[in-house]
Amino acid sequence: MAIDFTGGISTTPEHNVLQSFSDATAGRSIQLYWAVAALANAGTDYTLMRDEGLSTPGYTKETGDKITEIDFDITINKTTIVAGISCVDCKIKHAGQGWGRLEVELFKYDGSETSISDSPKSSTVTADTQSFKLMMSVTRTTLKVGDVLRFKAYIEGSNAAAEVTLYHDPQVAGNELKLWVPVVCLD
Repeated sequence: MAIDFTGGISTTPEHNVLQSFSDATAGRSIQLYWAVAALANAGTDYTLMRDEGLSTPGYTKETGDKITEIDFDITINKTTIVAGISCVDCKIKHAGQGWGRLEVELFKYDGSETSISDSPKSSTVTADTQSFKLMMSVTRTTLKVGDVLRFKAYIEGSNAAAEVTLYHDPQVAGNELKLWVPVVCLD
């Protein structure tokens, strides 16, 4: 009987990755990030964290038919090559009339913003709260020390009576916004 080496999750911040034995020996892994909001001097700072860290307020709400853009960033501290399939695990709530929508995309920011994922992925809800996973293909990209990996989320409602809430609180089970990024190589 063959030994199954798949799985393997370390929860320490510097090794928070999921990888199979064959991926580990080839230098490939999936990096897990939590999208969080933390109160900063000038308001709310949206960021990606490699551990569950403290987060507040835990959700972003949009009322009406406008589009709200939220940029969750992490500054790269070790040259990293990303490529493959990325997964976003999230929950949104819709109240009021019409529908609510979430759209997500990955970017590299090095003074200018460059999309590194295929066309934006989206999901629409018409009532209550729904959890879902969105998959996107990540173009092979080198992120250098000081570059920013940016996860962009857009939420919108279909009309003035719509209310859309995107949850991003790693401290409340079920309200996390998780992003798995495929890592090919770390220098």
